[in-house]
Amino acid sequence: MVSVGREITLVVEDDRDNREFLVRLLRGRALHADTACTVGEAIEKLGAAPKIVLLDMRLPDGSGVDVLQFIRANQMPTVVGVITGSAEEEGLAELRTLIPDRVFIKPVQVNELLTWVQAYMSHRDELTEV
Repeated sequence: MVSVGREITLVVEDDRDNREFLVRLLRGRALHADTACTVGEAIEKLGAAPKIVLLDMRLPDGSGVDVLQFIRANQMPTVVGVITGSAEEEGLAELRTLIPDRVFIKPVQVNELLTWVQAYMSHRDELTEV
């Protein structure tokens, strides 16, 4: 069972409306979400070891790629769903080398995002119950 109130998700998004929307979606699934608006803030909040990160690519102080590089370089057991407005191959090439767990192209299909998050949480719960 997922514990409410535990820092298990991190939403990294500089657009306030998008950030609040994602947090409401997660809370609707009884998941607690912390937020970050910049690369620096996201890296700081990764210290809380979130299980899932929803990561926007364009941030005011850099790129979501910087956050994903930090996660991979530190071998953090964090699942990363990247949210990007660009479906261009050139922009996705560097991202793919870092192997995000999922890439969502804006506008994000809400059901697809929630299904992905819930599938991970269900799988994680099954592993911890064994």
